[in-house]
Formats: sequence, C-alpha cells, structure tokens
Amino acid sequence: MKILILGAAGQIGQMVTDNIISQTDYDLVLYGRNVSNRLADKADERVAFVDGDFEEFDKIKAALAGVDAVYLSYVAGDDLISKLVKLLEESGKPRFIAANIPDIYQEVTGPFQKWYRKNTGETWKLPMHKAAEIIEESDLDYIIL
Repeated sequence: MKILILGAAGQIGQMVTDNIISQTDYDLVLYGRNVSNRLADKADERVAFVDGDFEEFDKIKAALAGVDAVYLSYVAGDDLISKLVKLLEESGKPRFIAANIPDIYQEVTGPFQKWYRKNTGETWKLPMHKAAEIIEESDLDYIIL
C-alpha cells in the first residue's frame, strides 16, 4: 500500500508518518512546504518527498501516481476541498482520509461542550462544515476525522 500525506510537516502529519513507518510496511509520499528539508530525518527507502503547497495541484496530481490512500493533515475550507476532491475523483479515486474539526456535526456533548463552543464558536456554521459536505457528496471512499 502507498499513502500520500498532504500537510506532512505538521505535528499530526508527523505523528501519522511515524506510526505508519513503525507499524506497517507501507510506502509513503510526504507532501508539504519544504518537507524534504523539514522531514529529512524520516528519509527511508519507503519514503518519498514532494515539496509543495496546497495550491500546487500539478504537484499533488503527480504525487498521486500509484497511491492507494490520501491523508489530508490539514483542516481545509470548502474552496480547497472542492478542488482536491475533483482532483482525487479524476485520479482514480484513492481512499481519502480528511482531518477536520470537532463539533461540525454538533457531536460534542457533556461538560466539555460549553467550554469548546465558547472558545471555538459554532463550528457547524464555519467553512469546514461545507468542506465536509463536499467530501460527503463526492464519489470518494472517504473518512472524515
């Protein structure tokens, strides 16, 4: 299996990378701004680096070659997600795992809810909710975290 991690240089992306490397024999494509320098310590025969940002869709498209799954380690708004979903659908529809934010479905309950909503607002009304809807309405095999 081959996995493309978009936003690989962030904390979560690095944690996911470390876990995949240590727990599987999967190949990885790490994509992000200056990842070849920032993540040089992760260099391995199973790891490829693609330096780029989220607006460089030509680079993302090239990085999708032979990929079975894409993990987006970035909470994206609807504009980026709509372009990315289109690109993934055109590429052969690899499995898509997208990070998002808690409470986009108003699922945060209990004592934490009051604090969380006070500090983050009504997240189900933010662009991230629209991004989740775009993914859900796509033809992709997806998971929204």
